Amino acid sequence: MNNIPPELPAMQSFCPWTAQCVQMIDVLDGEEIDSLSLEGLSRADQRQQKRLVRHMKGCAICTVAVHEASQMRQRQQRILLSRWMDDGASIVPSTTNQILAALREETRSTPLPETYQKQASFIENTPVAPASHLKRPDRRWQFSFLVAAILILTTIGIFTRQLAFLHNTNTAASTATHSGLHGVGGATPTTETLTRTSTWSSVIMQHYDNQSKGIQIESYDVASKKQTSLFSTCCVLQTAVDGIAHTGQDIVTQHFDGTQTEYRLLSGKTYRINGQGSNAVWATNDQMLFVDTAQGLIEYQLATNEKKIFVYSLKADKLSFYRNGFLYFTRPNDDAFYRVEIASGEEKKVVARAASRTFWLNPAGDTLYYQVTENGFWDIYQTASDGSTIENPQFFFPDGFPIGYASDYALMVVRQGHDNSFHLFKVSSPSQSSEVVTLSTLLPGIRTLCDLSTGAAGHAICDSSIALAPGGESLVIEAGYADGSHTVWFIDLATRQVQALFHPASQTNLQLVGWAKLGLSGA
Repeated sequence: MNNIPPELPAMQSFCPWTAQCVQMIDVLDGEEIDSLSLEGLSRADQRQQKRLVRHMKGCAICTVAVHEASQMRQRQQRILLSRWMDDGASIVPSTTNQILAALREETRSTPLPETYQKQASFIENTPVAPASHLKRPDRRWQFSFLVAAILILTTIGIFTRQLAFLHNTNTAASTATHSGLHGVGGATPTTETLTRTSTWSSVIMQHYDNQSKGIQIESYDVASKKQTSLFSTCCVLQTAVDGIAHTGQDIVTQHFDGTQTEYRLLSGKTYRINGQGSNAVWATNDQMLFVDTAQGLIEYQLATNEKKIFVYSLKADKLSFYRNGFLYFTRPNDDAFYRVEIASGEEKKVVARAASRTFWLNPAGDTLYYQVTENGFWDIYQTASDGSTIENPQFFFPDGFPIGYASDYALMVVRQGHDNSFHLFKVSSPSQSSEVVTLSTLLPGIRTLCDLSTGAAGHAICDSSIALAPGGESLVIEAGYADGSHTVWFIDLATRQVQALFHPASQTNLQLVGWAKLGLSGA
């Protein structure tokens, strides 16, 4: 189903698909989609890209947004290129001159092999254009040497900044051989190199490691059934994954050692603050990270490493997400949900009372979903994200746990029936819902969808044990059984095919963080 309208009204000042268009700037910043940009994508992702291209042709809002994002990225790339060249020149200025001199000397002194001498003789006897058509040949050679120098220095800069990511991926491979899923079982450690992919191919998970007595953070490649540690030196018990970037190709973790809080990215960057900070939240374009501290809200610009401290502190215990200049958060010992306009510091309560710390913002950015408990049921409610309907939230779905969105942006909900069976629903509105699949039929004998014996308030569902792929086409879940055993399953929701991935051991507190675009070089 094409969920994107071909054209929006000319006077409309907001488009709900702007965020998706900007995230796919590499594809949409042009007239057509080429075959290379679709290579390796699932059919659903290909259809989505083609829909967004058709939508862009009739949407001035998204066209301007993508153009501005492209211009900003080009400016950032030029700045980074200039810095790389400066850094490279400061590191190896003499090496560059030696390389160029050696190339010139080799051209003059190295004899050609006999085969190439014959070719050279033929070239020498070939008529050339009159001298009047060869403009300033001396400048041409100078330009060639200049290009060579730029390429050398740029390569040096790129290499130095990619070194951190390569170090993480290469050492992660060797670490996986020793750490693996110690005591978790079933998942195969690998020495293959971690790579970025164009599709959502792996699940990020963290768990307790019986051998190191710490936390392991790993990427599990679903197709190959292999996993690898993401960090070579990680992690003490207080470490947690704060979130996966919207691109799916980076993650951020946090750790408080009693004095400082460290935020660590898979791409190699590390930020530290004095005292204990909140979790970190990605901006929609993945160019910024936000952290709340006692001294004030902090904004990190990842491209330039610039740090901006705002004069206000949110006093938050959890930052939930960022959208359109607003940051959403909760406070300790408070059942309400808040948002703040970052630029002005203006704060507003948007949910009066919720039963959990988990909130969902719909892809359009205008609706919040949350749970309210009553008589033992965890009902789902919806309200406007700007707080305008805080006094009159709308009942959305009975006794369920949101886990993500379908390709048409309908909310996907897991629910446990009165007979203790588990069901997956697709809910488009309070009056429009349909069952996608009965999980208990696909996985006979399951008692819980939770790493622990029970989840919140005795429920047998934990959202940290369920990972729905973006687009809602596949699902990875941890199922518990009556004998105390657990199995992590992969379910293709389109074909109903089920595959056992591995069997985690007890007392590992396995958490499925979410899907990522990270793969293994040989997978």
